[in-house]
Amino acid sequence: MKKAVLLFLALITAVFFSYGKEEKRLEIFFTGDIHSSGDYLALYGKIEAERAAARKAGLPFIALDAGDIAMGSVFHTLYSSSAFELTALSKMGYDAFTAGNHDFDFGPSGWLKMLAVADSINSPSGKLCRLTVANISFADPIQDSLFRIHNSEYLIFEREGVKIAVFGLLGEDAFSCIADNGFLVREDAADAARRVCDKLLSLERPDYIIALSHSGTMWADGRRIEAGAKNERKLRAKSEDGALATAVPEIDVIVSGHDHEALFSPLIVNNTVIVASGYGSQYSGKLLLEGDSVAFYALSPTGKCETYPEENTEFAMWLDSSRAQVSHLFRQHDGIGIFDTVTVLGHDLEPARHIAESYAMAAEKLIGEKPVAVVPYGMVRGRMCAGAQTYSDVFKVLPLGKADDGSYGTPLVYAYVRGKDIKDLCELNASVAGSGMEDEHLFFAGVNYTWNRHGIPFTKVADVWVYGRKLDRNALYPMVADLYTASLMGIIKSSSMGLLSVTPLDSAGNKSPFKVLPVKGWKAFAEYLKDGNGENVPDLNGLEENSMAPLLLFGAVIVVVSAVLLLLSGRLRRSLRS
Repeated sequence: MKKAVLLFLALITAVFFSYGKEEKRLEIFFTGDIHSSGDYLALYGKIEAERAAARKAGLPFIALDAGDIAMGSVFHTLYSSSAFELTALSKMGYDAFTAGNHDFDFGPSGWLKMLAVADSINSPSGKLCRLTVANISFADPIQDSLFRIHNSEYLIFEREGVKIAVFGLLGEDAFSCIADNGFLVREDAADAARRVCDKLLSLERPDYIIALSHSGTMWADGRRIEAGAKNERKLRAKSEDGALATAVPEIDVIVSGHDHEALFSPLIVNNTVIVASGYGSQYSGKLLLEGDSVAFYALSPTGKCETYPEENTEFAMWLDSSRAQVSHLFRQHDGIGIFDTVTVLGHDLEPARHIAESYAMAAEKLIGEKPVAVVPYGMVRGRMCAGAQTYSDVFKVLPLGKADDGSYGTPLVYAYVRGKDIKDLCELNASVAGSGMEDEHLFFAGVNYTWNRHGIPFTKVADVWVYGRKLDRNALYPMVADLYTASLMGIIKSSSMGLLSVTPLDSAGNKSPFKVLPVKGWKAFAEYLKDGNGENVPDLNGLEENSMAPLLLFGAVIVVVSAVLLLLSGRLRRSLRS
């Protein structure tokens, strides 16, 4: 009898809260993966306009970001010292954000220092954009105690009579993309979300529960989901954020980030609304909820602000001050005006192959012989449009890394490798990138090869040439790459169960680590563009061709090799794409 009464009361309560929720509206302004990029002034103006319109309409309004606020432009050089990105969010009136993998790129000390600096700058004005990440802690107790000062398991906001709960999550793939992530302890996202939702429903009883999930909707079962693909929605339901919605139905909205995917219509999984705005604040999102229904949804271009509206003057002055700090930093460390023009491009440029060429040219000047160069597409952060290109624009294409001397960018490294290792890299390209793993595609300088698109994985490559000469499997060849790419060479053998390998050697053929060159990748690329004089930079087309090697497809071999391919592609995707 007691159980029956309790069940009856529970049903009445559920109906009451469901009815109340149906009467309440909420506007959510959202971004993610800003990566220190975009036109902050335009974004500020857009948020202000949306907030003013919501206020006029009597709508509760909240502004949220799904993480990776840093690493993507020259402004991330102010990440730890001035907390540029978090201060920008705070000044623009964002309410909350979560942590992305790139927000840890400066290590635990850089992350904690940034949070402390942002707190000291923005808390006195009451405008601090607050951090929430529910499934991350620090392995070191002292660091964890400092982290907890700035982090909240969840946040509660009261807006126009609507109670909103917000909590953040760092996804599995995002966590795996953090270099040397042993300083962090991660709880499974779904487990953490269930724990937080149980607490919210018992203690807070919010009208809406929103998860800021740095996980993504682009990948499922180790494969990239293309927009417009057959069964796209069904496939996205299997992604990390799709699986989160299935596992934790108490979540009303998931603001998704990490994979730079823009969702131009909301993804509904298990009655949870999943939204994402894409990369670099190119778009910002607006979601209007009415109870359990989506009343309005749109991603719209953030645009570019050419003038400073009167109400934006203070923010514009702060941006100008930050720009001056960046300029001083690069002049001090690199001896250049970071906002000076490098070249004027006569056409749009897909930079990956040009970057490989620039690495080979820079290394040749330093080591006295022409090396092959390799660049994973996942290291390239964008294309270049026709017109004037500043050093800042070049840096934005290759923004990752920081040197011990305080300068920014990833240095180039070189070693000698056997010809068979170069062929293995071509096999990796043909079998993994050639099967749709775009971020793992390797771009070469000095290497051409033919391959059979329909061949057995890891045996697709027929012939390889190095600077026009047929590859000698046993010969030594100098090879240049950036430091981060070189650090991943070691996992190729273990991930492919010994089928592929790249072993760095010295000029005598003895095992030796990659040697660091006194030049950073982005500066090598800038010099290449400068020498090309804009109009003379070639429009490089694909170097690979399909061979006519016979198809040898045996069922048992396909099963075994395909299993190895799935293992390799998954591991490399998590390592190369960050």
